[in-house]
Amino acid sequence: ENDGVFIRSIFREVTVNHGDNVKVTDFSNPYVIVTATVKNASRATQKADVRVKILDAEGKEIANCLTAKSFKDGIKPSCTEGYSYMIPVSNPHLWSPDTPYLYNVVTEVVCGGKVVDVKETKFGIRQVVFDKDKGLLINGKQVKIKGVNIHQDNAGVGSGIPDAIQL
Repeated sequence: ENDGVFIRSIFREVTVNHGDNVKVTDFSNPYVIVTATVKNASRATQKADVRVKILDAEGKEIANCLTAKSFKDGIKPSCTEGYSYMIPVSNPHLWSPDTPYLYNVVTEVVCGGKVVDVKETKFGIRQVVFDKDKGLLINGKQVKIKGVNIHQDNAGVGSGIPDAIQL
């Protein structure tokens, strides 16, 4: 009785980042916003500092905030503290499909002068606009979107497709 009726959904990890209506339009000196949380998993209050460095594609440091956040009063046991910091990047090399230039932000947690944790995150700087007449624009250049007809199921596993065989 229900032949040809399928429930549709998204079966892959999807991340949507949506900005406010107020936007940066001049990309000559953008800021990189680094946001992170620091968790104290120990049983004692821990004093910690967070340092942030931005490296170019060749690994050269181009910007930093060596005192991005200092938890001088300490982070209580089993608690998490957050921070957000804006770091300017002068004359950035813009990411595009033709030149996928990636920077690396290195965030370090320092306790007692010793680096106790490091997180590295690759990112690109670009301006993305959807224009009703021109379509997708990346850094002002029109980019055609190409896609595939991919089904949500796979032979032998049905709709429960393991990540290992996803495109």
